[in-house]
Amino acid sequence: MAGFGRYVRRNALQLGVGTAVVGGLVATALTTGGFVNLTSVPCGGYGYLGASGYGYNNCGPVAPGPGPSPTPTPSPKTPGTYQMLSSDGAVSGYGGASSAPAGGAGAPLFSSLASSGGMAWKLSMHGNIDPVGGAGWFGSPASQGLGNLHWISMAATPDGHGYWALTTNGNVVRYGDAVWSGSPAAMGVRGVRFVSIVAAPGGGYWAMSSAGNIFNFGTRWMGSPAAAHGAGAPFTAMAADGSGYLVVSQRGNVYNYGGATWAGSPTAARQSVPPVVGIVPDSTGKGYFLGTVQGNVLPYGDAGWSGAPAASGAGGVPYVSFVA
Repeated sequence: MAGFGRYVRRNALQLGVGTAVVGGLVATALTTGGFVNLTSVPCGGYGYLGASGYGYNNCGPVAPGPGPSPTPTPSPKTPGTYQMLSSDGAVSGYGGASSAPAGGAGAPLFSSLASSGGMAWKLSMHGNIDPVGGAGWFGSPASQGLGNLHWISMAATPDGHGYWALTTNGNVVRYGDAVWSGSPAAMGVRGVRFVSIVAAPGGGYWAMSSAGNIFNFGTRWMGSPAAAHGAGAPFTAMAADGSGYLVVSQRGNVYNYGGATWAGSPTAARQSVPPVVGIVPDSTGKGYFLGTVQGNVLPYGDAGWSGAPAASGAGGVPYVSFVA
C-alpha cells in the first residue's frame, strides 16, 4: 500500500481579502505507488475511494453515507422559501425570498447564487459579486484582479457576514468573516472540474466536482457519489441538510449522506426532466426541491411548492443556480 509524503505545492491559489496569490502551500500528497483507501487516511490525508472516486480527509473520522432512506410519511406541507438565478443575473424569489432584476457589475454571465439569513449574493463567471435584498458586499475576485479565472460557485457563511467563491479548477477564496480552510487546488488536485461549494452548518465547507468527488475543509466528509457509486455523472449541485448533505446529478439522481433524508427523485420515478441545476432542502428536513435549467421547481417529500419561473412564463432564459 502506498505511503504518504509531504511536499510543497507551488502556484496554489490561497486568497483572503486584500491578499494576492500565495507562492506556496504545504499540503499532503501521495508518494509513488498509488492511492490508499480514505478510511485508512489520517486527518489531512488524500486517498482513493473507488474506481472513479477520491477524496480528502480534512477533519475527523470518515463515515460512509447511508443508502436511500424510506420516503417520509406525508404531512401538511409548508410552502418553501427558495430563489432561482438565471444566466443574465435575474433572481426569482418565492415564499418571501428576495428577487432582483437581470444584470449586475459589468452585466456578465452569472453562474451561482448564495443565500444566508434572508440575504443573497450572485456570482458571475468573471468573479463579480452583486448583493441581493440588502445584503452586504465584502469583496469579489474581480475586484482583486482575478476575473480571468472561471468562477462557478459561491457559498455564504451561516451568519451572512461573509462568503466563499470557487473556480472550476478548485481554487477557493474567502471574504468577510468566511475562514479559508483549504482548497482542492492547494492540495494539488488537477484535471478535475469543480461545480459546487457549500457551507457546513458548523463551520468549514465542501467542494464537489462534476464527477461526484466531494472534498471537505474544516468539516467532516460523509461520503460521495463517486466513492459509493462511480456513476450518474455529471453532478451539478449539493446542499447541506441538517447533519448531512444532499447531492443531485444533471439527470435528477439524488444521493443523501450523513443525517440527510432521501425523499425521492425523477430518476427513481423514471421521469425525464430538464437538466437539474440545484437542490434545496425544506425546513423540516423531510423533503427537498429540485430546480431545473428551464426554471421548473420539483418538490419531493413534504416540501411545499411556492412557485417557479417556468410556471409564470419566465423560463426562457437558462437558470443556473437554485438555493434556499
